[in-house]
Amino acid sequence: MLRTWIGLILFMFFLIEGTIIQWLPLTWDERLQVTPHFTFILILYTCFYVQRSFAIILAFSIGFFYDLIYYNQLFGLYAFSIGFTVYLISYMIKRSYLGFFIITLVVMLSLILLDSTIYGIYYLFKLTDESYIWVLSHQLLPSLYVNLIFSMMIYLPFRSFVVRISFKQKG
Repeated sequence: MLRTWIGLILFMFFLIEGTIIQWLPLTWDERLQVTPHFTFILILYTCFYVQRSFAIILAFSIGFFYDLIYYNQLFGLYAFSIGFTVYLISYMIKRSYLGFFIITLVVMLSLILLDSTIYGIYYLFKLTDESYIWVLSHQLLPSLYVNLIFSMMIYLPFRSFVVRISFKQKG
């Protein structure tokens, strides 16, 4: 039951990222580009609070949907990048007690790793000629700011949702 609810929530946020987010004023300057990774953040929370293997499957699946819906020059880029990042983070983090600040730090590092992986693959295949410093200052940091605000806002509701659903299943 919990997995079904999480799958529906992730699909809803996947749709929100592609539709509603386009109308929000997330640009402060024409040169700055903000990329929301709300679904990715929820997958990370699923990894921390539900189950690692389920989160890794979700990561590859949602990444595949990104590749299908938001076509780019490399098919499979998001499936690989999101799946790789969640896999790497899931085995680096111990699931004992993850407090708010540790989770925020891990989410921040995961977002940097995800965007850097995507940039690195684009750079490897010569699909971008921008320097990493430019991408860092004009895309990665503004996106990181917006995504961290979302991460902090959704932390407590997601955690309490998982605890409540898990408690209902056991009791």
